[in-house]
Amino acid sequence: MKKHLHFILLIIFALNFSFISSQQRYLNEIFSDVDVTSDIVYGTNITVFPTLLGQSPSQQDLLMDIYTPANDTVINRPVVIMLHTGSFLPAVLNGQATGGKDDNAIVAQCERFAKKGYVAVAISYRSGWNPTSTNPDVRRKGLIQAALRGLQDTRTAVRFLRKSYLDDGNPYGISCQFVVGGLGTGGYVALAASALDNYETELTTPKFMDTSSDIDGDGINDAVPYIIPEYLGNLDGTTEGILPELDLDGDGVTDATDVVLCIPNHVGYSSKIDMAFNIGGAMVDTAWMNQGECPIASMQCYLDEDAPYDVGNIVVPTTGEIVIEGHGSLALQRVAESLGNNDVFNGLSMNINDSWYGNGDGAANSSLQVQAENMFGSPLFDENGNPVWEFEGHDVYPGLFPIVAPTGDELEPGDDCINCGQGASSCLFPWGEQGAPWDWWNNDPTDPLAYPLAATQNPLAPEGISAETYACQSTTGNPDMSEAKGLAFASMIQEFITPRIYAALDMESNTNVCSISDNKQKLNLVKQTDIMGRTINANEKGIVFKIYDNGTVQKLFNIK
Repeated sequence: MKKHLHFILLIIFALNFSFISSQQRYLNEIFSDVDVTSDIVYGTNITVFPTLLGQSPSQQDLLMDIYTPANDTVINRPVVIMLHTGSFLPAVLNGQATGGKDDNAIVAQCERFAKKGYVAVAISYRSGWNPTSTNPDVRRKGLIQAALRGLQDTRTAVRFLRKSYLDDGNPYGISCQFVVGGLGTGGYVALAASALDNYETELTTPKFMDTSSDIDGDGINDAVPYIIPEYLGNLDGTTEGILPELDLDGDGVTDATDVVLCIPNHVGYSSKIDMAFNIGGAMVDTAWMNQGECPIASMQCYLDEDAPYDVGNIVVPTTGEIVIEGHGSLALQRVAESLGNNDVFNGLSMNINDSWYGNGDGAANSSLQVQAENMFGSPLFDENGNPVWEFEGHDVYPGLFPIVAPTGDELEPGDDCINCGQGASSCLFPWGEQGAPWDWWNNDPTDPLAYPLAATQNPLAPEGISAETYACQSTTGNPDMSEAKGLAFASMIQEFITPRIYAALDMESNTNVCSISDNKQKLNLVKQTDIMGRTINANEKGIVFKIYDNGTVQKLFNIK
C-alpha cells in the first residue's frame, strides 16, 4: 500500500514539475498575485479641458498605476504601457461608460501582463476638445491636437520610467524595453507613438492643414497647420508651447496672451519604444510609417463602425460626425509588412481561444466576405445584380487578428425597446458590428456609482433622459456586454498579443541588460544659426547656435 502511495505521489510531483517547467515567463502567467501602486505622478502639463467651459487652460498632474508581479525577484523587467479609450474626453462626458486608466478592460490587461512577469503601467493622459462643432476644420484640428497631447503624455511616461531606471534607483524593477498598447482611442495614441516622429514631413501635408480662414486678408484662405510646435510643444512634449493669444468666448477679442500649453518633462531621456499594439483604433495616416520602425500588432473588429478597418472615415462616437480619414489595422499591417517591420512575427500562430463567439481562427477571419446591407438589413446589389461587398476578405498578416463579432441579426436585443423607447436606433435597425466587445462596466441604473446615474448628473446632458435609458443605450455597440464576456476577450487579447511582444523583444535570448545610451535621448542637429538667427554652415567663425530636435540650444564660439 505504501509503495503504491509513494508511486502516486511521485507521479503527482512529476506532473506538477512538468507543468511548472512548461510555464514560461513573459508568455504564461507564472504569478498568482499582483501588487499595484496607484496614482504616481509622472509629469505635469497643461489641459485645455477647462476651455470647453469658457475657462483658461490649467495645470494637470499626469498619473499612472504600476502593476508588478507579487514576490518577484527579477528587477530588470520589460514595461507594457496601457492606454485607455474615451474619445479624448472623460467618461460620461464622452457619451460612454469608459474613459480612464481604471477602466475594467485596462485593469484586466495590466493584471495579466504583471502575472506573466512584466511591469504593466496604466496611464492617464490629457483630454479635451470640441467634437460638437459644426465646423469640420474645428473638429479635425481639435481631434489632432487632442491626439498630440495624448502622444506627448505617453512619451512623457516612457521618459519618466527611463529616468527612474537610470537616476532614481530603479524603484519599479524595469529594463530599458518598452511596449505601448491601447484600447480604442488609446490605440490611436499607441500607433502614433510607434511612427509619428518627424513634424516637417508628417504633419505639414494638406491633410493636416486648416484652410477655413483668410488670415492675411488677401481674399484667399490660408493653409495653417493644425499642429504648430511653438504653440503646442513638439511631438515628444520636450519643448515649451506658448499660445500668443487666446479668445475663450469666441467674440474675436483676446482674453489672454502668452498662454502656456505645453510644459516639458524629463528632457534628455529617450522616448523610444520597442513595440506597439492597438486593440481597435486606427492610425491617422500610414504615411507616418517608415522602414526600421518598431513592430506593430493589431486586433480590431473588421466591421468597426467608428474606426476604419482599412482606409475610411474616423467617426466620433459622441456625435456620429465624421472627423478625418484614417487608416485602420488592415491598412497599417499591409504597410508594416511591405516595410519588413513585422518580419519578427512570421510563423506565429493565428489561432486563439475565442470562448465567447468561437471565432478564434485569424486566417479564417481574414478570408471572410460580407455583403453590404441597406438601412433595413436587406442585402445590397449593384445595378447589374452583383453583390455589393462591405468586406471582401484580405491576405493573412501575422500581426493582425480580425475580430468577428455577431451583428444584430444574430443577437437578441431583449427588452431594449421597452427600456429605451421606440425611438431608439436599436429598435428601428438591427445591431451593427461591435467596435469594442472587450469593454464592460457597471450598468446598474440604481447604483449611484455606476454609469447610468452618473450620466444623468452630467451638466451637459439633455434633460428628461432616465438612468434606465442610459443603461440600455450604452450597450447599443455591445449588446451582450457582461463581465464574463469582457474577461473572455481579455484572454483572447493576451493570447494573440503576448507572443508578439515576446518575439519583438527577443525575450528568448535577451538578457535585458541596458546601457546609459538606451535611456538617454539621441539628439539630432536640426540647424545652426548665427546671432541674428540666420542659418550658417558648420565651419562658420564666431558665435554659433546649434538647435537640436528636442528643442535644446547649444551656444558655441568658433575660433576656426
